Amino acid sequence: MTYAALRDLYSFTIPNWIPIMVVCGFVIAALAKGNLWSLATSLHASTGIVVLVVVALLFFRGIIGGGDAKLIAAASVWMGWPQLMPFLLIIAFTGGILALVWLFARLITINASTTSLMRQYFVSSRGIPYGIAIGFAGVIIFIYQEWAGNGLHHIFGPEIH
Repeated sequence: MTYAALRDLYSFTIPNWIPIMVVCGFVIAALAKGNLWSLATSLHASTGIVVLVVVALLFFRGIIGGGDAKLIAAASVWMGWPQLMPFLLIIAFTGGILALVWLFARLITINASTTSLMRQYFVSSRGIPYGIAIGFAGVIIFIYQEWAGNGLHHIFGPEIH
């Protein structure tokens, strides 16, 4: 998730292999614990599928980028239904802050005598690298799950801690 955020920051793209690896990591973890075909794993998979449909609609309406959509759906597989709403709320909150910072940076680079590279970066029509908000939310939820003690033991068993 961190790499996806940094990649989006520097190139305004999230390559397809990153969300694929996020999902593959979930499958490998479930397989390693022998819970690949459990109900909990199926519920996590259904979370990813439903989120993928919703974010695909947002992508086709031009609201979010394709890489962002795929990354949100892939991370949602790890979240499952219990952590989906906190994950999405953190994305929205962080994305709002990111948008404000980005707009402020644009304003500064337009009105100040900054380098053409800075002006090109912030004023370009490439949008905002929303992968930063998605990556941040994913990391925060994973950390919270560990601190709260509820981790991923409902999928992989209590010995994950």
